[in-house]
Amino acid sequence: MSGCASATPRPPSERLPATRRAVALAQTFSLGGGERTLLVGHSLGAMSILAWAGQHPDAVATRAAGAALVNTGFGDLVSESLVFRAPSALGRARAAIGAVALGASAPLPPASPITYRAVRHVALSPAATPAQVAFCQELVLGCRRDVRAGCGRELTRLDLTDALEHLTVPTAVVAGEDDKLTPPSHAERLARLLPDSAGVVKLERVGHMAPVEAHRQVNATIRGLADRVLRLAPR
Repeated sequence: MSGCASATPRPPSERLPATRRAVALAQTFSLGGGERTLLVGHSLGAMSILAWAGQHPDAVATRAAGAALVNTGFGDLVSESLVFRAPSALGRARAAIGAVALGASAPLPPASPITYRAVRHVALSPAATPAQVAFCQELVLGCRRDVRAGCGRELTRLDLTDALEHLTVPTAVVAGEDDKLTPPSHAERLARLLPDSAGVVKLERVGHMAPVEAHRQVNATIRGLADRVLRLAPR
C-alpha cells in the first residue's frame, strides 16, 4: 500500500503519512473476504494501525484480531527523541533542532564510514552487526530526499492520542531499549493507554530497527500474540 514514498499530491487532511496509510489499510480490508487479521506494524507502520483504528473505530472488532506495535509512538516524537541530546532546560531548543533536521531536504552524502556511523547511531544499537547497519544505510540513502523531508515534517506534528482508545483488540507493544527515535517511554505510555495490552516487551541492546536487529524476538512476540488471539477466538 502507498505510504510516505508516494509523490502524488494529496489534500491537507490526507498528507500525514500515518493518515494516508490508514486509508490504504481500510481499502485493503475492503478487498478481503471479511476475515479478521493480525496487524503488525513497525514505526510508521504501527502509527498507521493506530490512525486506522481512530478513523474506523467500528471496524476494529470485525477486521482486526490483534495488533503488534513495534518501535513506535503516537506523539511528541521530536521532543522525546534521544538523537539530539541536550539538558532538560534546553528541551525546546532540542525539539526545534530535531524538527529542522527531520524536515531537511538536503541530499545525503553517498555511503561512507561517516554515513555508516550516523545510521548506526540514529537507527540501531552499538550491538548491531555490520551487515545490519549496511542494510539500514542502504534503505536510508535510497529514500528520495523530498519524500524524506516531507515525511519528517509531517511526523513532527503527529498526534494519535485520540485513536488509542479505539484499538480494542489484544495488542503487543515492543520496544528497543537503545531506541533513540522512539524511546521505550513511548511504548510504556502506549501499554498504559491501550485498552487491551499485556505490557511492553523490551529488547536489550536493540535500537529502532528491532525487526532487523532482533527478528527472532520480534517474531516470537508476534507468535505469542497469535496464540493468544486463537485462544480467544470463538469456536
